[in-house]
Amino acid sequence: MPGLDSTATHLRFFGSSACEVIVVDDDDDVRAHLVDLLESAGYRVRPVASGEDALRAVDQSPCSIVLCDWEMPGMDGLALCRSIRERQLVNYVYVVMLTVRASHDDVMLGLNAGADDFVVKGTPSAELLARLSVGRRIAGLEASLRAAIEESRRLAMTDGLTGARNEASSPAIRRPTDNRARSSAEGVPFTTKSSAPAFRPSITSSCEARTVSITT
Repeated sequence: MPGLDSTATHLRFFGSSACEVIVVDDDDDVRAHLVDLLESAGYRVRPVASGEDALRAVDQSPCSIVLCDWEMPGMDGLALCRSIRERQLVNYVYVVMLTVRASHDDVMLGLNAGADDFVVKGTPSAELLARLSVGRRIAGLEASLRAAIEESRRLAMTDGLTGARNEASSPAIRRPTDNRARSSAEGVPFTTKSSAPAFRPSITSSCEARTVSITT
């Protein structure tokens, strides 16, 4: 690929951790060059020749980044972006569009279709890898956030020391609607009224409570 020289193929991002990228291009030479470039930079690469194959690859197993050509026969890059965004995937997929288009209208069209970034064909290797490293960083942050949320849910359901189920997670507490449905079926009135006395705030204003008589 013109301009994608090999001067920066030795770059490594994020230490030794590998990030998986699906490379989508119908041109065999371009695809092979991109695979060599990304693998030399420490990425795990799954090359495919069409948008349809890329979509099947995304469905089969998670990936962090999709680097796809805009203009391809059949499903082009825009259609691929839209299809990825419509799916309920386990992780966010960062989509980088590889294209000869560089006008403002083309950029807006791609962003509205779901692309995260654009790389114009002919861009130096160092810039391409730098843009992909942004996608890797965002994918890593999203994965960390997702893991933290799952851990919070687990801790809310179990005791951190014993691993036993918390009382607050018991069905009687988590699903009060079950008690309401059971009461209705048995003809027994259902109430959520607490035995604690109701709190009735005083309507006396602070001004009335602090009235001071001034005489002259």
